[in-house]
Amino acid sequence: MVPLFVVVTVAAASAAFWYVQRFGVNVPFLDQWDAALVFYEREAGTLSVGDLFSQNGENRMFFPRLAVMALAPLTDYNTTAEAYVLLVGILFNLGILFAAMKVTMKRTSIAIVVIPAMLFSLRQYENMLPGIQVLVLFFALTFGLLALLLLLLSRRPRFGALAFAGALVCGTLACFSAIPGLYVWVAGFLQLILVRGRNFRVFLPIWCLVGAVEWFLYLHGLKRIKSHPSLSFVIENPWPALEYFLTVMGAALIPDEELALASGILFSVAALGALALTIWNRKLRESSYWVSLASLGLLVIGSITVGRSALGLEQAFSSRYATLSMLFLVSILMLLIKLHVDGGRGAAVAGTGVFALCAWVVLCLPATYIDSIRIGEELKLQRQKIAFAVLTARSQPDEMLFVGRYPDPVAVKNFGGREIMRGTAHLIRVLLAPTLERLEYSVFAPSERARFLPPAFSTLARADARSTCVVEKINDTTVYGQPPPVVIEPVSTVLSVSGWCVDDRAQGAAGGVYLELDGRLYPALYGLERPDLARGFGSEAYRFTGWDRFILLPKMKSRTHRLSVFALSADRKRYYEPRPQLKIFRGFELPGSSAGEAPAQ
Repeated sequence: MVPLFVVVTVAAASAAFWYVQRFGVNVPFLDQWDAALVFYEREAGTLSVGDLFSQNGENRMFFPRLAVMALAPLTDYNTTAEAYVLLVGILFNLGILFAAMKVTMKRTSIAIVVIPAMLFSLRQYENMLPGIQVLVLFFALTFGLLALLLLLLSRRPRFGALAFAGALVCGTLACFSAIPGLYVWVAGFLQLILVRGRNFRVFLPIWCLVGAVEWFLYLHGLKRIKSHPSLSFVIENPWPALEYFLTVMGAALIPDEELALASGILFSVAALGALALTIWNRKLRESSYWVSLASLGLLVIGSITVGRSALGLEQAFSSRYATLSMLFLVSILMLLIKLHVDGGRGAAVAGTGVFALCAWVVLCLPATYIDSIRIGEELKLQRQKIAFAVLTARSQPDEMLFVGRYPDPVAVKNFGGREIMRGTAHLIRVLLAPTLERLEYSVFAPSERARFLPPAFSTLARADARSTCVVEKINDTTVYGQPPPVVIEPVSTVLSVSGWCVDDRAQGAAGGVYLELDGRLYPALYGLERPDLARGFGSEAYRFTGWDRFILLPKMKSRTHRLSVFALSADRKRYYEPRPQLKIFRGFELPGSSAGEAPAQ
């Protein structure tokens, strides 16, 4: 059984590490921009303990911020490295759960082999790929699980006091990392009540006192985010809130709306049955770890429901919640496994429950992996574009920078309208991106810059030939093959250009692309996948030959723009002469066009 458990663990962990390596992009995303602000304040000499303790949403990320500051010089603030930290944390979590099994169960079941598959499920793609909860989850969950395990061990006479002291430290680390860590104190209180060890009368008041102090410190000065929905929604709309609660629980396994709700109902029924059988068999004390872990999971899911259910049921499918909900599902499965292997009243019923839950988990895995890989491809492209936008922030429109902070399409509305968008983009453009550039962190590290940007144009030699470069779309209007001129809206402030380029001599992809607009050079994001070109040319060498670029148009009275496209040789040492310039007019009153104007290629 143990060898099979190890095999499944290695397979599931390998799939997760492959997923991060395949789809991870080294660029700050969502609240990872918070770290760039910490770096700026540290550089300016203004960083204080209060800054590290300040809230981020509902979270106080004191210890994750310290960890980022320590890890950044070692990795050049490589956000993909943070994702690997989360995966290591999941391995730790699995080890903690396995240790808890050894302490609480005389025998185990083959059913435990599904637990590694659950913990490393790719359904957590928002957490596995660089994002908001990477180090936060590592601290809040890993130290939360460890705190509960140490409380379980504190009942032992030999090192009970040491284990209890360790639980206090772990509880503190979890608490001041994210709001789920705050509930560790409640779950720990329940476990101490259930265990009632020899030092119960000493440990319980100390735990309550330290927990109360940390709750006070956490909540003191915590401000409600104005853009977040009202917390009264749950009271005013109990049935939609209940549906949201069950969906968050079930969506940890599968993102389908109906199946997620059914999954949530299944595990809720299993939880009630497991608790009833545990009480009936008088096993609450020896099952205290799994009961307290289930309570922690319920509190986390409940807080998500209270804080986010007003945003609508779709929000319940956010994969960032899967890691949190999975703890509850694992704890219920372990309660049933314990009831089954220990025998006693209802053991057969518990065994049926174990079989049903394991079968459901196994059935959900293939669909989850297929869906997560598809989404991984989409997220990789999105974040590659964000990385390029950050590298070229000075000439990028606000929308491209804003999406790196709030990727939701309705974020502009939810987070305060265009003023917030402009403010966020301005902060990234003039403060955060330049800070990362000075430090050569993240996407500004030399190796990362080379991935997204072509060599400086001044270092390139001029080739004595031309190569094929095509402009396909300008501001979402197809221009390839169309007669000139190209007309865009007179109020346009952004030019969106896309197309493809190849190196005809190398018979494959070019080494990069530059655009020249009104005499100014702009690098383009090159290497976008174009399976249609691979089919058309009959060679896979042409698959990654697409390019695009957003350009913030300079404020000028002229309504005429001239665009040229330069392809770089595959060895990135030369540039090919562009085709004749493409004229772009802002407005509909056009001057007479000359016969020498070229189509868009």
